[in-house]
Amino acid sequence: MQEGAMNAKLFPLLVTLFFFAALFGCDQDNTKPIKVGYLGTMTGAESSLGQGGYEGALLAVEQVNTLGGIDGKEVELVIRDDRQNQTFAQTAIEELIAEGVVGIIGPMTSHVAAAVCGTTDQAHIPILSPTAATHTLSNRDDYFLRIYPTTDEASIKMAHFARHDRDLRRFAVIYDLANREFSLSWLDNFKRDFTNLGGEITLKLPFDSNNPETSYNELAARVRQSDAQGILFVGGQTSAALFSQNLTKHDIHLDTFLTEWSYGPVLQQQGGRLVEEMMVFKTYSGSSENQKLNRFIADYEARFDRDPWFAAAHSYDATRLMLKALKSVRSPAELKQAILGNGPFDGVETSFNLDRNGEVQRPHYISRFRNGSEEVLALLD
Repeated sequence: MQEGAMNAKLFPLLVTLFFFAALFGCDQDNTKPIKVGYLGTMTGAESSLGQGGYEGALLAVEQVNTLGGIDGKEVELVIRDDRQNQTFAQTAIEELIAEGVVGIIGPMTSHVAAAVCGTTDQAHIPILSPTAATHTLSNRDDYFLRIYPTTDEASIKMAHFARHDRDLRRFAVIYDLANREFSLSWLDNFKRDFTNLGGEITLKLPFDSNNPETSYNELAARVRQSDAQGILFVGGQTSAALFSQNLTKHDIHLDTFLTEWSYGPVLQQQGGRLVEEMMVFKTYSGSSENQKLNRFIADYEARFDRDPWFAAAHSYDATRLMLKALKSVRSPAELKQAILGNGPFDGVETSFNLDRNGEVQRPHYISRFRNGSEEVLALLD
């Protein structure tokens, strides 16, 4: 047998042995922690998503440890920065596996998820993403699971809202290639759904937020020259804030739709006055009328001294789901099925189920900022 083939067959076995040692311990030494990985973008221009996800995961782990851990063992969160780069992400995922993690929370973006799924499949380690949405990873019986709906589900809702509720016929789509899998998924799905409803995509503008020469002024100028009635912007918080500033500069007042990737404190603080004209398509309402959500918000504020947003809330839910599943398993082969079978799971805002392929359906909200606070315009089931 060739060495490569032998290594490929031995890898899952070695991971299984890691799992048994980490979770149960041959000597029943309860001083050895159970290791759970976290993979997210912790540095760079769009690191707020990864940082929020980390804080949500950390809060969930700390709360479980306060209650005695899992079977008396403390849970340790092992952090790796993927830098929103597929090469770094691959190295990070291999390091987490070598650390002996029993499962991984993350990644937070579709771009990274597409790069690491093959490695976690080979290792038979569940990787549970709080926010990756690309449809290219859908309908696969693998170890990539998520609690976030796909772009397929989201785009049809946005297309209906834009076409019927806002009576828009012509759209410009501006999308970030730094998270290519997510952005192209949104572009393709929205174009299909909007044109099926009689609309037209009249302008498609890619950009790269990792490129320091990217001109948001030029993007806004191109929109001004077009005949678009509405804008779909697919990018992170920092990019959305810079784009909003340049819309103001060019005095552009069009219905502008943002995906949830754009949503968060950076957008609100740096986006300028036109942020209040933008509509965010999101899965997290932040409603003060929800008691479960209010408890999470209070706990998060007490720990991190700031308000949570969707990245933190979804990562908190994903981590709690994985930790709950870990309490019920007695072999590594059971962990994936334990996660899938733990529904309906009581999330901080809504309950949800994962299907047999690790996919989820959940409601969407259309919201916007008004006078420094957020206003929910519509609930789309």
